[in-house]
Amino acid sequence: MSSTPSSRFSAELRAHLARERRSPAELAPVAGVSEATIYRRLNEQAKWPLDEALAVAEFLQIPASLVLARSVEDVA
Repeated sequence: MSSTPSSRFSAELRAHLARERRSPAELAPVAGVSEATIYRRLNEQAKWPLDEALAVAEFLQIPASLVLARSVEDVA
């Protein structure tokens, strides 16, 4: 898969969910989307809209600045 900000954000979320032993399904109501949509985004089959990404980061108590910084690394 290509390395895009959305794919790096998905990778960061997968790692965080694994460390915290949390279910991706918990993110659906936070983002206001279906569980299927969350799984597509986490599996890099769909991109994360910024507003949903920030809502998910806040819910998981991941600083948005950290998520955004890691998401845009190597883009330049």
